[in-house]
Amino acid sequence: MFAPSAYLEFIVPVQERVDLRLYGFYIGEAKAMAAQVDVPIRITKFLAVTPSYLYLAIPPSGLNEVASKRPPGGFTQTSEEHQFRIDGTDNFSLHKFEILRPQHVYEKISCHR
Repeated sequence: MFAPSAYLEFIVPVQERVDLRLYGFYIGEAKAMAAQVDVPIRITKFLAVTPSYLYLAIPPSGLNEVASKRPPGGFTQTSEEHQFRIDGTDNFSLHKFEILRPQHVYEKISCHR
């Protein structure tokens, strides 16, 4: 399935070490929408903690379009997902280069149908 998508992003500096990032997505073929809010907080020069929230909703028509296995009669309810995450990113510098290490992530996902 080819799914043209629209994407919108806003990044607003709140304080010297805190940003607010807002993202919005719309996947046309699936009629799915998503919204995400991130608040990256730079604790030290080499450590950032980012709490975030993601909301995803896919209507029954979108689920029927993308699912390889469908229930008899197809899907009848919208699938919603609420995701809360806290990411920790640490890095170090090597001469003038800043090296990022993999993120450490804690997620809490809540799905509703």
